[in-house]
Amino acid sequence: MNKVRTTHVRYFTGGLISIPVEGGSYVLGPVEQSSEAFSYYGPYSFPEACLYASQAGCYYVGANEIAESTSPERSEFWYPNIGNGSAVDQSSDGWAGVAFQARQAGDERASNVASYLSISLSSASRRMRDVAKLLNEQLGWAILSKKKSGVRFSNVAVHDLYLAIHSLLAEMCSARDYLSLMAARRVHAKEGTDSLARLIEWLKKPSSNSAKSDPLVQLLLSASYDGDQPGWLTKLTELRNQIAHRQPLGADPAAAALLFERVATSGSLLPRIRLARFSGGGEKIEDGEDPFVALLRYWLELESLSQASLAWSTHGRGHPHFVAEKRGL
Repeated sequence: MNKVRTTHVRYFTGGLISIPVEGGSYVLGPVEQSSEAFSYYGPYSFPEACLYASQAGCYYVGANEIAESTSPERSEFWYPNIGNGSAVDQSSDGWAGVAFQARQAGDERASNVASYLSISLSSASRRMRDVAKLLNEQLGWAILSKKKSGVRFSNVAVHDLYLAIHSLLAEMCSARDYLSLMAARRVHAKEGTDSLARLIEWLKKPSSNSAKSDPLVQLLLSASYDGDQPGWLTKLTELRNQIAHRQPLGADPAAAALLFERVATSGSLLPRIRLARFSGGGEKIEDGEDPFVALLRYWLELESLSQASLAWSTHGRGHPHFVAEKRGL
């Protein structure tokens, strides 16, 4: 029989990770190089680890489990942060259940779009994992290189980070459009209304006014507009369009460097790393929000929207199940 060993790591923005130790506690780091490994602060309860990380401007992204066995295949499971709502499972699982129920009911068209949405949500969450892992790798290198707090630098591997962020944005916007396609079908929009942009354009017609009262359409419009200001979904779309069509992330001066810092918390100095601007010839540099923190916020908003949209599916969300038949001897 194969022996299986599981590695469990919880990731934060800023490159930090939290690892379980004996007694159900966690350590937080990496902090410094210690002989051939890294040292970590702790042990803490996981809420305490989250508190200290947040004081350094770093927030929980998700947990990754790798099952190691004698098999040559990698078995990796990712459990993203899905927010503090009532949901216990990520929405991609719910939409996979909808796809199954729709297929069982013979509604292949509804099954397909629910399946596509589930896959895009799952892919986006995995790209969140990849960004977190790449930043943790960069944080470790900065510590091993004994970089001083406040230093800005770049390396070849930062391009992997750019690509992971590009892919994350693409998957999130694919999920946006599959939700929009579902809404368009609910209100009998014209054929070919298969994106948020096309749905909003169709809704502008006087003949489409009644469609704005549809609950799924309302969810999408509320995410797109905050009064007369752009909502989070519009801002996400703009960010994706900028990177995909106007300026690759690798050419954006605001993301040209990696910034390594040690930040004071109530417990200790915590290291962190983020994309930032390069030094400006002695001028004071004004960095905006950590891009990964912004992406995490968009992910949580998208997950909340997707969870809320499940209530308006035309099919249930039950997954296939198996019943073992007991036979007498």
